[in-house]
Amino acid sequence: MAYLLFYIATTYFHKLPYPFSFLAWPIYWAIQGCILTGVWVIAHECGHHAFSKYQLVDDMVGLTLHSCLLVPYFSWKISHRRHHSNTGSLRPRRSVCPETKIKGIMV
Repeated sequence: MAYLLFYIATTYFHKLPYPFSFLAWPIYWAIQGCILTGVWVIAHECGHHAFSKYQLVDDMVGLTLHSCLLVPYFSWKISHRRHHSNTGSLRPRRSVCPETKIKGIMV
């Protein structure tokens, strides 16, 4: 659906008369934002293994949807689970910005 709307917008919006083409883009952005937010929510649930009762199905759907959104699925899944495991912790957010070690010195 997102790709169909993108095709319609890029193919036909410039052919509309001026006031309509000017208004069509913000409407397109709002609709596309809702659609892609829905895609992200499903992909996010796959990362939590909440989409289906089968891990393989969750990983396949999650990988497909994350790829469409240009987000690496498995690395996101690992860091996001680490993020949830540290919820409420007073320590620095290591799941967001991992430490880098160079020859035993923290940089």
